[in-house]
Amino acid sequence: MLRGRTLAAVVLLAVLLAGGAMVAGGAIFSALGNFQLNYGDVLAPNVVNVTSSVLAFNRAQGGSGQPGGNGLGGGVFNDADSSLTLLKSAVTENRAVGGQTGGKRIGGGVYNPGTFDLDALTVIRKNKASTSDDDIFGSFSLV
Repeated sequence: MLRGRTLAAVVLLAVLLAGGAMVAGGAIFSALGNFQLNYGDVLAPNVVNVTSSVLAFNRAQGGSGQPGGNGLGGGVFNDADSSLTLLKSAVTENRAVGGQTGGKRIGGGVYNPGTFDLDALTVIRKNKASTSDDDIFGSFSLV
């Protein structure tokens, strides 16, 4: 998990996350913001910054079972309490795949119920999620 980190000039290719009731974020999983530990500590929301990087040919695949698990964010999963910024980067050819007996397949490139900023030089295209939102699920802002 990346917490308060900046990725610069990174290439993440052909990463597969599979199994479980829900699998999210084939290359980057940004979550657990405001997560409370048993000891009363509270973690701050995630802040992930990615610059001059390629996230390509990754897959989030839901597990088997009845019903099948969800595949959310083939390239990136950014949860509701997290913040993601992509600058001069590419998110392409990623897949969100549900489990064999069903499961949602949403946000082939980016699954984002949180805060998501990107610049005009970032390319997000040619991703696939067979349920909905091939490239981006959720809102984003241009910076």
